Amino acid sequence: MSDAAYRFRIAFSFAGEKRDFVEKVAALLADKFGEEAILYDRFHEAEFARHDLGIYLPKLYSAESELIVPVLCGDYDHKRWTGWEWIHIYSLLTKQDGHRVMPCRFDFAEADGLTPASGFIELDQKTPEQAAKLILERLAINEGRPRGYYLSDTLTAAALAAPAAVSTRTVPPAATGSGALGLWKEKLGYLLEAEAVAVSADEKFRLKKQIEEARAKIAALS
Repeated sequence: MSDAAYRFRIAFSFAGEKRDFVEKVAALLADKFGEEAILYDRFHEAEFARHDLGIYLPKLYSAESELIVPVLCGDYDHKRWTGWEWIHIYSLLTKQDGHRVMPCRFDFAEADGLTPASGFIELDQKTPEQAAKLILERLAINEGRPRGYYLSDTLTAAALAAPAAVSTRTVPPAATGSGALGLWKEKLGYLLEAEAVAVSADEKFRLKKQIEEARAKIAALS
């Protein structure tokens, strides 16, 4: 469950054709963990301006990333950069680190080496918010936490459920009305799950305050 085992909580590998989508997902996750914890190239421009980036960058996926999210599309297998990255990502699938890779794709694309038995997140009909929610659920599952653990703080269930696209650094406020009531009830359930497994006093105190807030919102909307 250690958050300090890897430098990056989440790492994205993608072709430039899908940058607009990935950038929105990365920004949502950066609102949760900070840009320094997300391996997305535009969050690390100064570091990545180097002559040996083709050697330096791919190693960050295999050695320094907790959860790697390759975003496959028709162009992914044909690009030089994603090809280098995929070599290091694929190497994890032959070890006990396969759980660190969460394959996602557009247009039912495939990558060299994946078998028909592979499972994917199909992104064609998903919003960036829905993709971010699934990534957070997988991160929690990998860490042995309740799947809604990371939905109980800054990146709220209401924000992730919003169907509209968001700006690259803005999470929309909670909705109002009957839909919001259901979302707050769902969030309360996540918070109660997280409270049940919380260990530190600071974490329990934070969750207690968030539970009180959720119950107050539910009472106001009921």
